[in-house]
Amino acid sequence: MTTTTPLSPRRVVWLRRRRALGRTWAQYRSSTPGMIGLVILVLFVTMALAAPLLSNSDGLVASNTVQNPAWARPSQFGPLGTDHLGRSVAAQFVWGARISLFVGLVATLLTMLIGSVVGITAGFFGGRVESVLMRLTEWFLVIPFLPLAVVLAAILGPSVRNIILVIAITSW
Repeated sequence: MTTTTPLSPRRVVWLRRRRALGRTWAQYRSSTPGMIGLVILVLFVTMALAAPLLSNSDGLVASNTVQNPAWARPSQFGPLGTDHLGRSVAAQFVWGARISLFVGLVATLLTMLIGSVVGITAGFFGGRVESVLMRLTEWFLVIPFLPLAVVLAAILGPSVRNIILVIAITSW
């Protein structure tokens, strides 16, 4: 007769989570559009992380590209040609992906933080605090996103930090 030790509740919870994650991944793998999107996302993230290896950032500054032809076709200069200042479009694409993914990720995290704090505060205190926070939430839902974002960006000034802040404030 063998005796088995019972699993601890914590171990049971982790086993259930792993099993649920496995089922979710199996279901996601069966979705062709989902897998195509995942591959594209992984390619862009890899490209953004490898930007210093793929392209020189000196090519982004117009004063460093005086020897490059303006509006060059890909057959004349590099894989994607040049813009009107002679800068490599491929370099702009690689380094732009890096900034875009950074802004999107940080803005999403800030948006989640703001929305969670507002929701938890409203739910915890209730009453007048909840009413005020819900009216504030409704105000942000009613005001059009783009004009509010443009006004906030004009007030705060042009910078990556301000763009992240504007997206987070207007979309929580």
